[in-house]
Amino acid sequence: MSTIDLEEVIESAPFGRVSWLVLVLTTLTLVFDGIDIQAIAFAAPALIKEWAITKADLSGVLAWGLGGMAFGALVVGEIGDRYGRRGATIISLAIIAVGTLLAARAHNLHDLALWRSIAGIGLGGVLPNATALIVEFANRKTRNIAVAVTVVGVPVGGLLGAAFAAEIVPSYGWQAIFVIGAILPAVLAVWALIALPESPRFLALQGTRGADLAALMNRVVGSARFMGTEAWSVTVKDKVRQGVRELFRPEFRYNTIMIWLVFMTNVLTVYSFFNWTPTLLAGTGIALPAAIKGSLYFNLGGVIGAVGGAWFMNRVGSRLVIGGLGAIGVVSVFTLGQLPICPDMSMLVLYGLMTVAGGCISGLQVNMYTVCAAAYPTHLRATGIGAGLANARVGGIFSAYTGPFLVGLGGGLTTFFSGLSAVLALTFVAAMLMRCHVPPTPRR
Repeated sequence: MSTIDLEEVIESAPFGRVSWLVLVLTTLTLVFDGIDIQAIAFAAPALIKEWAITKADLSGVLAWGLGGMAFGALVVGEIGDRYGRRGATIISLAIIAVGTLLAARAHNLHDLALWRSIAGIGLGGVLPNATALIVEFANRKTRNIAVAVTVVGVPVGGLLGAAFAAEIVPSYGWQAIFVIGAILPAVLAVWALIALPESPRFLALQGTRGADLAALMNRVVGSARFMGTEAWSVTVKDKVRQGVRELFRPEFRYNTIMIWLVFMTNVLTVYSFFNWTPTLLAGTGIALPAAIKGSLYFNLGGVIGAVGGAWFMNRVGSRLVIGGLGAIGVVSVFTLGQLPICPDMSMLVLYGLMTVAGGCISGLQVNMYTVCAAAYPTHLRATGIGAGLANARVGGIFSAYTGPFLVGLGGGLTTFFSGLSAVLALTFVAAMLMRCHVPPTPRR
């Protein structure tokens, strides 16, 4: 029986039809994830008016949704490592669809919080498994860009969601954005059930699925090279042990702590923008469609920052890229706080700074997934990404109360943006202290 080095096959294989299929499916998964994550922010101004509630009343809904995401990222991430990325991704999409559809039928804050927490489990579970899946189909030359294109689906989804919301929420009510957020992942779950393949590295670690792995790798390389009788080897430095506790083994501990700190503080900033900026801008007297468009430009910047950052990361490594995005992000967010935001101001200036801030903050977040994926071996990859995301959702939970707290200090949007720039400064410091940065890709 011949032994095949799986890593060697993947590294030498072109980014062909199977890899493109995985890229499209995982990217669409995160596009729809991005729409759903921000749905509550797009609905918030209309909800406040229809239910006669305050901005602070929505904090509990946001916190419950983010708590569900933290649970999903941690638990479903580990499920993906133990039982397969494919199944975990499909189940997550189904949970998103059900929870979001039920949220559209909510009649009070209690019901809305419950259904958002259920949807949050799916939202939290889909990202670590989709990210791990594309990492394990891409070779080193294409990995950074492939991960960025996949994860950039989140801000793309936010961008599309903001565009939809600006048009449909004023005309059809807040429920419409939730209905859209339910239908799209339901359709994608069916497609993924039919077409999404399992991770080849996961199959190799099972040891009993040689025939499945051979058939998949024949599709990857584009020829019938493997018969199903081969033994497959995967680089594993130690005995395969799984679970969150493994992230604190001596070789992973320091980077795990720094990764968690980056995710927590950066997502606090990202979600504060997602959840509170449309409502706070509308509170200054700016028309609702114009306020929602602030989120559109923030997400547009995130797309540019994510893809551009991944391109530069291939050439100069992640330390310079993530450090640069963090530093510019601090300055741009602080500058937003110095603007005299009112209905008579130039929207061009506001939207321009929102684009820069989104490019830096979301771009940093997206490119951190590449760093996080590279920090852990295959058998801990989804767990590592999921645990990082669980801590990110803790930051997200804090963000549910950040807006009311900062605005309550007085100073309005000046205090809000200045406070966020201070949090983002912590992100920058933690990112610079990480030891697991991705080096430049060697050029041939």
